[in-house]
Amino acid sequence: MGGLPFEGEKIRIQGYDTPEPTTNVCGGDFERQLAHQATNRLIELLNHGEVTIQRFGQDRFGRTLAIISVDGVDVGETLISESLARRWPDGPEFWCN
Repeated sequence: MGGLPFEGEKIRIQGYDTPEPTTNVCGGDFERQLAHQATNRLIELLNHGEVTIQRFGQDRFGRTLAIISVDGVDVGETLISESLARRWPDGPEFWCN
């Protein structure tokens, strides 16, 4: 999830990483499929509750680094718990196995 647009601001949610749907780093259908599932789940989470954004500066691409919570629950933690993401930077890229 390269960056989440929010009211013109491009946000990189920090602390987790998901498979890449376009670059297909690992070269498999599973990675692409999981990437789309993660994106769809994130959209679902963001559309069902009160969204809170904690900003922490910008990354090298000019995206705002942030933690996003819905109803007080970190969306990154939700995606990790549902096996749709990994911790960044030290979680294993399980979609490459």
